[in-house]
Amino acid sequence: MTEETRAMTEKTPAMTEKTPAMTEKTPAMTEKTRAMTEKTRAMTEKTPAMTEKTPAMTEKTRAMTEKTPAMTEKTPAMTEKTRAMTEKTPAMTEKTPAMTEKTPAMTEKTPAMTEKTPAMTEKTRAMTKTSAAVLIQAWWRGTLLRRSLLEAALNAWIIQSWWRKMLAKLWERRRRAALEMYAKKTWATVKLQSWYRMWRIRQRYCRLLNAVRIIQVYWRWHSCHTRGFIQGNYEIKENQLNIQLEISLGSQACKVQQCITLPIKE
Repeated sequence: MTEETRAMTEKTPAMTEKTPAMTEKTPAMTEKTRAMTEKTRAMTEKTPAMTEKTPAMTEKTRAMTEKTPAMTEKTPAMTEKTRAMTEKTPAMTEKTPAMTEKTPAMTEKTPAMTEKTPAMTEKTRAMTKTSAAVLIQAWWRGTLLRRSLLEAALNAWIIQSWWRKMLAKLWERRRRAALEMYAKKTWATVKLQSWYRMWRIRQRYCRLLNAVRIIQVYWRWHSCHTRGFIQGNYEIKENQLNIQLEISLGSQACKVQQCITLPIKE
């Protein structure tokens, strides 16, 4: 604190020398205050946008709080810089007369600056109006684009649902056609198999029947030659029965004829 007080005491003569220049600068400062008030109005108009940016600012403040330890480490370097600035103060005091000479020219420029301020305010208002119009146009274009996208999405969804329905119907038809073809093929194969099996069984049956007939013929011939057989016929005439019999026993044969009267009631 003692070092700071010494530096302040050293700066007081220079500050006393600067007071006349400061008094001369007061009109310019008043004009600047007016400009600052106009800027404050513009800033008040911009406050909604600034409120939207507050979360980002809070994040930046957090980053700044994180950087404070590094800033505390840099304080010795800053004190060294302040010492260098105090060493430069004599040179600054030497430059003050030149600055006092420039002040009249600055005072002459102030009326022109004051004349330009209304035009600048009008320009700022026009800029705010154009920015608002641009924002409204952007919002309306965005809404139109979103509506067109929604309509396109709905149309695409309708087309997709219709196409899926048609595909399901086509697959169902193909499946039914395939099932019908499979049933027809299986029925045809079963019929062919049944016809072939029937033909084979009939052929075997015919063969067996021919074999049985041949066996029967041979057996009858054998039985006739070994045991014999009886053949005969009969005839009925009025009340008589005529019988003719032929009996063969091996190599021997015998014929019998007989007439039998029948008892018929009158």
